[in-house]
Amino acid sequence: MAEAPTLAPLLAPGAALAVLAPAWPWPLPPGTLLLPAEADAHGGLAADPHGGLAADPHGGLAADAHGGLAADAHGGQAADTQGGLAWRNALTAALAARPGLLALAIPPLAPLALAEVLAALRQARRAGQALLLLTEDLNLATALAEQAWLPPGPAQPIARLLSRPPNPTARDLVAAARLPSAGPPAPPPGRGALSLHGVAGLPLSLAAGEILALLGDDPAGRRQLALTLAGLGAAPAGLLALDGHAIPWPAHQRRAAELAALQLLLPDHATPLDPRRSLGAALQGRLHSLGQPAARAAELLAACGLDPERAWQTPPQLTPVQRQRAQLALALAANPLVILSQDWTAGLPIAAAAELLGLLARLRGRAAWLMLGESLPLAARHAHRLAMLDQGRIVEAGATTALLARQAHPATTALVALAATTRRLAAAQVVPITAAAID
Repeated sequence: MAEAPTLAPLLAPGAALAVLAPAWPWPLPPGTLLLPAEADAHGGLAADPHGGLAADPHGGLAADAHGGLAADAHGGQAADTQGGLAWRNALTAALAARPGLLALAIPPLAPLALAEVLAALRQARRAGQALLLLTEDLNLATALAEQAWLPPGPAQPIARLLSRPPNPTARDLVAAARLPSAGPPAPPPGRGALSLHGVAGLPLSLAAGEILALLGDDPAGRRQLALTLAGLGAAPAGLLALDGHAIPWPAHQRRAAELAALQLLLPDHATPLDPRRSLGAALQGRLHSLGQPAARAAELLAACGLDPERAWQTPPQLTPVQRQRAQLALALAANPLVILSQDWTAGLPIAAAAELLGLLARLRGRAAWLMLGESLPLAARHAHRLAMLDQGRIVEAGATTALLARQAHPATTALVALAATTRRLAAAQVVPITAAAID
């Protein structure tokens, strides 16, 4: 565990430090109130006798009998079915307690909800609240703090880290936070791959080879939409067509070719991989069911960046990134017409998320890709079009370049404004970030 930086300056009223790490790299000082990315339904906070929060042996937070903060047995996050409402209630309680130091990690929130949270935290700072923010999102860090600590180096101004990334990890964080000024060129005209009518508020269509990113909303709303499209949720009243042909909503009513045509990629904590079956056996079984040669398994593994020896390992023996690569190999085995990813890289280091999204963009061939839930800077690198979800409905959509330049809906404006935070700060520095600095 890394040695903690000197926190005495941080404990001054109104100070803030962003810790650029996936988990707290050192024990928090006594008297700290910890608000992790998951809160219980009542927004309760359980303090230990020393003013901190008690951790269970696995690094999660133990829930008290009256609704303290709860995580799963391994410190994971439960599904948020209230759009972050429980966490926001917990934040309100934490700020009302006025602890000497509030340490927090902000969960995925809808853009307008996140804007409200950031406004509340800035107000708390002005009132003298000291903050520690755990995040790997430099835009979020820049929106709330002026100083950042990237273990194992010293704490430093975020402006300096942006202009002179000190190491490869910092360069990855800076690159992942940079919002491009334009999206990729439009794909060549192709046949219709997917069309929706009467779902999420607007007609939606995808051409072969096109990438559309649906942004905004909370993870629960995105998951509901993804499962509906995959035929695993409640059937809506609208129409779904693949390759110009209407198909039934329930998966069990779809033909084999229709099931193969749309492939779903899920986040690691919701992985569909069978934990008892080796990756090689699962991939060969998939190919056999599709009438394809088993020898293609080695080709798919190599294309997805998996060593041949991984073929005989089960999902629990793989890392989270390797499991997502395995998911991709199984999806590509079907030669899909449409790939649907829902928060596919959630919980992964930002550098790994960027690598996986780039890998999928290269390997998908002519398949259309409907991307739900990735960060705007990463999505804008690959998506030809962007669409904004707000409370389960598409409220704005357009070409990536046009939507980055001008927004009509407040949710889109809030999302673009946050994603452009580091770009605005970097532009004000004497030594700007250059392409060479992050390649």
